[in-house]
Amino acid sequence: MFPKDNLVAETIDIAGTPFPPGGTPVHIALAADQKYVRHTGTAAYSVLAHNADMPIHFHLMVDSIGQDDIARFQKLQNCAGIGTPFRITLHFLNKSLFDGLPTYKWFSPATYYRLAIPTVLEGIADRVLYLDADVLCTGSLKELFGMDMEGKTAACAADKILFADYIPTLYRFGFSPLSVYFNAGVMLIDIGMWHAARTNEKMKAVQEKVGTEKLWLLDQDMLNLALDGSIRYLPEQYNWLRWQQKYTDFAENHAQIRLVHFVGGIKPWHWLGFNPTYDACRRASPWADIPYEVQQNPPRNPFVYKQYPKMFRIAARQSWARGEKRRAAAYFAEFLRQIILTPIRK
Repeated sequence: MFPKDNLVAETIDIAGTPFPPGGTPVHIALAADQKYVRHTGTAAYSVLAHNADMPIHFHLMVDSIGQDDIARFQKLQNCAGIGTPFRITLHFLNKSLFDGLPTYKWFSPATYYRLAIPTVLEGIADRVLYLDADVLCTGSLKELFGMDMEGKTAACAADKILFADYIPTLYRFGFSPLSVYFNAGVMLIDIGMWHAARTNEKMKAVQEKVGTEKLWLLDQDMLNLALDGSIRYLPEQYNWLRWQQKYTDFAENHAQIRLVHFVGGIKPWHWLGFNPTYDACRRASPWADIPYEVQQNPPRNPFVYKQYPKMFRIAARQSWARGEKRRAAAYFAEFLRQIILTPIRK
């Protein structure tokens, strides 16, 4: 879909430790613009913290990165509990190739960077695991990397929280009613099969068929259309989406769940996105001192706004119950502030 000869502007190794003699690393790819790079760092740390038994080569698809984030990536090897040999390589993509693709205000062109991964890593890796920036590893991935992909191009988990009425809108573009729509935030890709199946050409054909119409989930919809019939489905434990609806399930089945995907407009790095598991990982990473963010572009629905202060109050109670009194006080202060502001919002 993207011309290989000018897809990558520059490639730089920025951090890592030596791989053991004869040790073959597994490959993990992440992709982000400058805004999300720091969150790929937390994701990378979570993988290292739970996979000490295999060398890992991380590949970051970026268009730019600040020196502060590079320095933090370099500090990963000094984090407590990290004994995994690893390497981090930056692949600076040619941003102009992506700028004309359809986006929404909550998605930048960087959402398409994952589509370039099989082309960038051709000849470097046989398989690569792609992770969204809002994915957290909570267990071993060794079994995932060793799984039989049954001759399929990619292995993904079904998207069980997507509105059921949305999927039929893809039928007119060729998506089979018998197929299962997958979430593309976690993808184990067989790079050889990707190219043997001419997936790049299929992606281009999808792009031409869709034309000027905007797909709601952009590149994820494109991947579902192009890879229809070529997916090996993963169990839910490798892409746990119901982090808000079923937190008790996550807490009770922590040992079985391997990858948590924090889907939705509210992320665990937002003030409203409180999640003890993510918070603990973030505090142990080189990004621990980065302040929590305010959710950008909150919904304009008045009903949602009426619930907004209530969510801060709930967060305050839960933080207090966990003994996080300073954070609880901050949440409650924000709750009071929102009570004052809510009546004058337009």
